[in-house]
Amino acid sequence: MSFRLMIDRPRISLRAMAGALCSLLLLAPALGCDRASQDPAVPPVASASAAADEVYFGPKFEPDRVVTYLFRADNMSLQQAAGQQMIERSDTEYVMRFTVTQVGEDGSASLTMTYDRFYTEGESFFGGKYLFDSTQTAPDPETDAQITEALTKLAACTITFKSDAAGTVDPASVTGTEEAVAAMEALNPLQGRAGEYRAEQLAQLFSSTWRVGNSSYTRDINTPWQDVEKTPVHGLGTWTFTNDYQKLQRSEDRVVLGMKLVMELDFQPVMDETIEEQLKILETKFDMLKGDWRYTWDPRQQELIERVGEIEFKWLIVQEPIFEGDNPVRTEQHQHVKTIVKRLDE
Repeated sequence: MSFRLMIDRPRISLRAMAGALCSLLLLAPALGCDRASQDPAVPPVASASAAADEVYFGPKFEPDRVVTYLFRADNMSLQQAAGQQMIERSDTEYVMRFTVTQVGEDGSASLTMTYDRFYTEGESFFGGKYLFDSTQTAPDPETDAQITEALTKLAACTITFKSDAAGTVDPASVTGTEEAVAAMEALNPLQGRAGEYRAEQLAQLFSSTWRVGNSSYTRDINTPWQDVEKTPVHGLGTWTFTNDYQKLQRSEDRVVLGMKLVMELDFQPVMDETIEEQLKILETKFDMLKGDWRYTWDPRQQELIERVGEIEFKWLIVQEPIFEGDNPVRTEQHQHVKTIVKRLDE
């Protein structure tokens, strides 16, 4: 998933710059998990009830434990520029198998993750449809063989990583997808998808699989709360992600939380790069349309069993042209992403 300018020149860094943001959209519920980056001045929202109901929202690591999760994401991006309209879309579903290989005295853990199933299909802005299903014995005949080879490498990866007791996965510890990501980056239809499988994005995905936001501690669910994270994106400025949580339902075996996400951009374009390295951004406007998630927590097993959500936005970027003509290049994007992570029965 990526945001890319209509002009496809490898040395223009806008593709990588905005692609980093779009990779975050699949992981939006994980944003705010780094406490050091949060705004400490943001107070909790006013209490909804005087009666406390404390629930632990952290991870549960036990030696040799194996647990599987279903991940599904549907993405559609419509882009218009210079009188042209293009669509990029992808539908992805895979089953992740996590194995806890070691638990430290401090509660930290070492884990591995493999794919029991890996399915994805889609098309890119610049041409090329693809379909890959790891459970099929024969590859899709209409998919380029190089794409099938790259995704086969990805589906066969054994990913190793470490998490602290709070559930934060260290990106520096995530290894196993490097060869597959390099193969994806070399193929135009998959370039925008490669970021989803780099160490930083996988670390955020894994963290969000077993906890609610940054809540690796006990919460009074009758008191709504707020998480805020500021994330710099090179060339654009700083994005602020604000997550507001509140209780929707409570029973003996279920706690259901609602979360609304608001994204805001503090536009601070880079001024020290030459035109040959990047199209100068003159203006940008971001309109948040939807950012809603629902979390289902099992208080008996102390575990997140499902999160479902969607995000939708419109984004306008105006840039200085480097080719013929004097009029600024206006690029409009409409993006809609739905995701689900669900723990499967053990």
